[in-house]
Amino acid sequence: MIVFPKTFQDILLAYVKEISFRGTRREGFAARPFGREDLRFFAKGVAELSDLFTAERRRLNAGYLNQPQYRAAYLLYFLPINYAKTLFILDQMPTEFWKRDLFRVLDLGCGPGSSSLAFLTSLNRKNPHARVELTLVEQNEKILNDARALLAKLFPKLRLQIHAHALRLEKFRSPGEFDLILMSHVLNEMTQLSAQERAAWLFPKLETALAPEGLLLISEPALKRPTRELMALRDHLLEDKTFCVLAPCLHREICPMLAATAQDWCHFYIDWEEPTYLQELDRLVKNDNRFLKVAYLLLGRTRAYGKLATRPRNFFRVVSNRMKTKGKTELVLCGPPGRLTLSRLDRERQAANAVLDEVRRGEVLEVKGMNLPGYEVGRKARVNPTLTIKKITAF
Repeated sequence: MIVFPKTFQDILLAYVKEISFRGTRREGFAARPFGREDLRFFAKGVAELSDLFTAERRRLNAGYLNQPQYRAAYLLYFLPINYAKTLFILDQMPTEFWKRDLFRVLDLGCGPGSSSLAFLTSLNRKNPHARVELTLVEQNEKILNDARALLAKLFPKLRLQIHAHALRLEKFRSPGEFDLILMSHVLNEMTQLSAQERAAWLFPKLETALAPEGLLLISEPALKRPTRELMALRDHLLEDKTFCVLAPCLHREICPMLAATAQDWCHFYIDWEEPTYLQELDRLVKNDNRFLKVAYLLLGRTRAYGKLATRPRNFFRVVSNRMKTKGKTELVLCGPPGRLTLSRLDRERQAANAVLDEVRRGEVLEVKGMNLPGYEVGRKARVNPTLTIKKITAF
């Protein structure tokens, strides 16, 4: 269960009030505890920005974070949501990655530092004595300053050195190699570029900026268009086999979901403890964040991570919800043999396949007793008495 810590909430709420009311006739409100009146005040900006991020994306101009109501809304509402999503992905990183004395991290298009905050949270749990050199790149200077301020407030005891660059991404030149590159909702901003053009933009940056054993974490909104564009980007990045995917994919072939259908997109659900104030904001703006959705890729160089990214042929990630119809349960799985629609008749339920009654999208299953040679973008199979299915939690 992902949690946005209460101490983080308190600091964030106070900070948003401070920057929003400073120098205004409401300045006295900044010193008061954050309450329902404040939520109602900020809810309008949250509702507008939420609509612009989804149904009306093309109306969103590049300088939207210069507008005070949108800047406050992003900090208050979207920062903890994006923090939780990144924390979920970081939990899937190889154990060995965390065992170093110095971490050089690049956060491209960092916004208010949501992903960097998640990384430092993970590091504080796994290796609190390590040093961190964090490079932030963000074209909006105000939100970049917010990131620097919040990182300093939330992690005062970490051995942290921050380099901040107020630049457009295409103007950034890497000063060296990084152990981790974070890209949260960056590609979604590049609406003018195709997946191939995005790969052509990103590949040279990875060649020079990613350390030999470094990792790249990309997360995008779990909406149809940006997710399918991420799936296409994945295929382009893997073409020459320089890079491999550690998660969520369990294979290096073309994305079978992208090839097989024009309707589906590969995204996953996150259980989290939604902050109380966010629950109230959701009620005011009529949103639902009881669980979060994310589309992501975790990549590394094949030379360093190829063996780790090679999964057993009988490992499959669940890429759909359970589809329960009269007398039957179905799931869509993705693994080294390709995309598989697995069905089980209710009368064939037994202990060896009972896990299908509780498995969730994103979890990994080991399916024993199934012969699936080669690779296909679309297969169908039915559970039979010889199959044994179990959930894999670590691999």
